[in-house]
Amino acid sequence: VQWTLSLLVVLSWSLFAISVRERVVRPLQTISNLIAALREGDYSIRARGGRLDDALGQAMYEVNALREPLRDQRLGALEASALLRKVMEEVDVAIFAFDEGGVLRLANRAGERLVEQPLERMLGRPASELGLTPLLDGEARRVVDAFLPGGERAHPGGRVEIRRSTFRQSGLPHQLVVVSDLTRPLRDEE
Repeated sequence: VQWTLSLLVVLSWSLFAISVRERVVRPLQTISNLIAALREGDYSIRARGGRLDDALGQAMYEVNALREPLRDQRLGALEASALLRKVMEEVDVAIFAFDEGGVLRLANRAGERLVEQPLERMLGRPASELGLTPLLDGEARRVVDAFLPGGERAHPGGRVEIRRSTFRQSGLPHQLVVVSDLTRPLRDEE
């Protein structure tokens, strides 16, 4: 009888421990998976079944609540970058972005025309190889005789305005260079 009762108590205690463990481990795994999904940018997953009267349920509720502002921020950033890309494609001035080592990281179609190379070949190359070193030297805002990459002079009377400023991307400083052809506006003014 004593062995039977002992076995029954141990079995009951084991089943109770397994049940309690399951009630604690499963929500913790769910919260872990939700946080991993948020970190990877997947905002479609939601936790369900959490009760607000216990700590794990409140944690699931808060993770679900965190999902909305992160999703909104990501959508806003994607829309802003799409708008920036569209504006850069449509604007008729050459735009270049160089990292602190003078390596080209961004350019638009007008920049491709100025350098006369496709964007794929330009990106990741130093300004010196592209003949764009004069853009990174001198005053931040100036008007100069028009030049082609490599320092060659363009058509006579051609002038460009070069504007250079700095910005940070991923915490690193970059140079933004805008080259505007002033030939047509000067001709129109004359």
